[in-house]
Amino acid sequence: VYGASRRLANDEENRNQKNLHQMASDILRRADANEWNAWREQAEYEYIDMDGFDFASLPFQDDTMTGFNFRGVSLNSASFRGLKLDGVDFSEDFSRMSVDFARSKWTTVTAENAWFDNSDFTGALIEDSNFDGSDFFGIEGKGISFSNCRLRGCDFPLSNLQNSQFSSCEIGPILERAGKSLSEPQIARLNFARME
Repeated sequence: VYGASRRLANDEENRNQKNLHQMASDILRRADANEWNAWREQAEYEYIDMDGFDFASLPFQDDTMTGFNFRGVSLNSASFRGLKLDGVDFSEDFSRMSVDFARSKWTTVTAENAWFDNSDFTGALIEDSNFDGSDFFGIEGKGISFSNCRLRGCDFPLSNLQNSQFSSCEIGPILERAGKSLSEPQIARLNFARME
């Protein structure tokens, strides 16, 4: 009896997750941050799985995603490739592994205590954003540019930061240690200009 009731509970949970994913997909396809954020507030304690979702294909005006709140949303293998992210919130230690952020442009993004493990940030331009306490384990960050960002307590182990720039950024000891663990050619290509 216990096994049967457990299977029924799992089936019900899977149906609920599928329904949440479908609702989230429908709202996101309308590319309306106000509608998305209002819905997220109602579903605040629900696990939202948007793994593999192609945000880059949505009809954002001028390819700009403005004001979306992704706190507590799983985004494994999602794509934001080439999008402009303005005022988007990726905060909280939630799974965002292998996300495609290549050639994206970030302005005033909040991503405190976020996981970006094994994500692609190749050529991303990031300014005026807060990443305090975030983890960038194994990212592809070749040519990434951080300008006027908070990176206190961030960790970049096993990441490719060739030709990266950190300009006018506040950094903490973990990032400093990551810089010391880089090979000499990698260090030569990093630009820690005017860091505080």
